[in-house]
Amino acid sequence: MKLTQPKLQAIVDEACAFFDTATSLSVSIWDGEDVTSAAAGYSNAETGALATPDTLYSIGSSTKAFTAAAIGILVDQGKIDLDEPVRKYMPEFKMYDEDVARVLTVRDTLCHRCGLPRHDLAWVMQPDLSYRELIPLIEYLPPKWPLRYHFYYNNFMFMLASVLVERVSGENYDDFVKKNIFEPLGMNASYVYADQIPDDDPRKSMPHDGKDHEFHVIPRMTLRNAAGAGSIYSSTPDMIKWLRFRLHGNEKVLSDKLRKEAQSPQMLIKEGEMFPWQFPETVLSTYAMGWFVESYRDFTIIHHGGTVDGYRSMQLFVPGKDIAISALTNGNAPEATDSIAYKLVDILLDQPDGDWFNRWKKITEEMKAEAEKGLQELKKKQEEGGVPFTVADYVGNFHHPGYGTLRLVEKDGELCTQVDSYTCPFICNEGDQFFLIVEAFGMPIPATFKRDEAGKVTSVEIPFEPEMPDEPICFTRVE
Repeated sequence: MKLTQPKLQAIVDEACAFFDTATSLSVSIWDGEDVTSAAAGYSNAETGALATPDTLYSIGSSTKAFTAAAIGILVDQGKIDLDEPVRKYMPEFKMYDEDVARVLTVRDTLCHRCGLPRHDLAWVMQPDLSYRELIPLIEYLPPKWPLRYHFYYNNFMFMLASVLVERVSGENYDDFVKKNIFEPLGMNASYVYADQIPDDDPRKSMPHDGKDHEFHVIPRMTLRNAAGAGSIYSSTPDMIKWLRFRLHGNEKVLSDKLRKEAQSPQMLIKEGEMFPWQFPETVLSTYAMGWFVESYRDFTIIHHGGTVDGYRSMQLFVPGKDIAISALTNGNAPEATDSIAYKLVDILLDQPDGDWFNRWKKITEEMKAEAEKGLQELKKKQEEGGVPFTVADYVGNFHHPGYGTLRLVEKDGELCTQVDSYTCPFICNEGDQFFLIVEAFGMPIPATFKRDEAGKVTSVEIPFEPEMPDEPICFTRVE
């Protein structure tokens, strides 16, 4: 079914109003003949600036497909081989498991099968490090599974792929992507990093947190430390240019062989491995290289979303039907971009209405209820105040070679540390057993301090990686 602009505008208006954490929503579609765009809401709620289809947003992890394409371009040029070890191009590369480091291939970096859990706090807590400086830290991040045994999302591998692009091409990652992808595809409204957008560009949006059902502007992340894992900013019309390239190809950019290979399943995703929900319309989920590939109703759909503080994106296309959809928002509203993408694909494929707005709202409300339960537990522990303890015993710097330095300070009589942008207190449970209160996590995290024979606190163990609760990250005191 063809969608007129007024009809698309009505759907976008409805979604923006329905999901009250979506500060604005921009959507563009390709129906096989025309590009149609619509937008609603505020690009900046503080100034009252309205969003348009040309508004620029972070696309978050939708960046990963660009990184896979950059590697593919280098394969076409004969400079790199997907199935050769990373060490062929980066001899110094190390991992926690030397046997894995020796055989990890370029392809492995692009399809989430390296055996590592996310370990995202290892880079989030060290924003001053570049992605190049983060790669050596992989040596200190323990794995959870054997290589190629289990699908699990990992941003570090796409940072590694970004460095591979630089090492093999001799160019900076952003320059390579701009010259070899943005420019030949006419993506003139796309930037690899937020700080490359001119300060006076009226298309620039601000991220919002939507806390307490109000729109609060929060700092924009440049994500220079994430690079090819999630740093690109763009508009929905520009993203349609990208998606049409994924549909039809352009041999001047990437060979059809490599384009199709990057969109072919590499890893099976078992139920619950990526998301805690499963829709009956989706029978089979897989990951390619920078793309999710799924059977949806009677069709194959290829998509990838992205989440950055205050932004959410969804890029989706249907290869057999010449359909593409891009949805971007500057609020913490994954339900808005995902639900509208599925609603629109149903319309364009002449499928029954999937009631996606209500279904996604139900999922969101259940997740919020679970988070609220955790927050109530946090508040209870904070109100109880925990067991009295001598704060000075624990103040100091504690270091982990992968996660960096955890700085414990006294603030208003409490023992606190900084996790991302949050100031987080420690609540004593018993002896040297504490709970670290991280509001963003929605639950207290156990923290265990260790002492030497003289009684001095020498380390703290915190299970920051949710997949490894019994293998905490050990931070050792440094003077």
